[in-house]
Amino acid sequence: MPERVKSVADGFSEHKAISSHTFPLTDAQSAWASVHLVVLRDPIERYYSMYRYERSRETPRPANIAARQKDFGEYCKWWLSNAPGIWIDWQTRCCTPQSKRASTPLAGAPPKWVADLSAALEAVSNTAYAMTVDRFDEGLVVLEDRLHQSGIHFDASYIRQNVSPRESDGGREELLSEAFRAELVAANAGDYALIQRVRDLVDDRYRELDPSGERLAEFRRRCAALAGNCDALQVRVPGQSDWIVIADSGP
Repeated sequence: MPERVKSVADGFSEHKAISSHTFPLTDAQSAWASVHLVVLRDPIERYYSMYRYERSRETPRPANIAARQKDFGEYCKWWLSNAPGIWIDWQTRCCTPQSKRASTPLAGAPPKWVADLSAALEAVSNTAYAMTVDRFDEGLVVLEDRLHQSGIHFDASYIRQNVSPRESDGGREELLSEAFRAELVAANAGDYALIQRVRDLVDDRYRELDPSGERLAEFRRRCAALAGNCDALQVRVPGQSDWIVIADSGP
């Protein structure tokens, strides 16, 4: 899929970055971007975010209907029954480079696309710059420094957007039974191993770069200053008529 993304991007010479929830990392020898950035998230947190998002959308897609009709636990079970290839170890799958894809994927995954944990661990350690949501600011501080050392000026300060407040239901942890939560954790053992590796990488790199915490404090000041001018900087999400659909891997 990265080759298909590149073929589309080549037609838009003004583009500076491409983001996706779905396409896998390219192989190291065929890298076509200056930086391949990967941001990983606790799988159950990711599920809950999907659930909240799908519940907010009035569309006829099965995933939207399931989210509106089911509680969080039943929604998770619906995905596990219908598309385990998208639900189980999805982030490991996305971090598995093209050449490592096996021939027999799980149901619901794109053709020839499975999770290879050893290949994904190698990729996040060497091919891509990887970080985690729970180390987001620290990861961006390190990313800025790495890019500056490569001659690329990049200001990673950001405004928090598209953040859903916790509902009075207590959040995702209280919506799952202890047994089912353990089942989801076990099913996503690859993702949890991958996230821990990346978390350790970020922690090591950040401690070496900013032992005093001064860079992180300065970065957060920039974020606060940016938020103060957020009315002029809101990101516009194009309407569906403006989308360029490359692939659709969801049910």
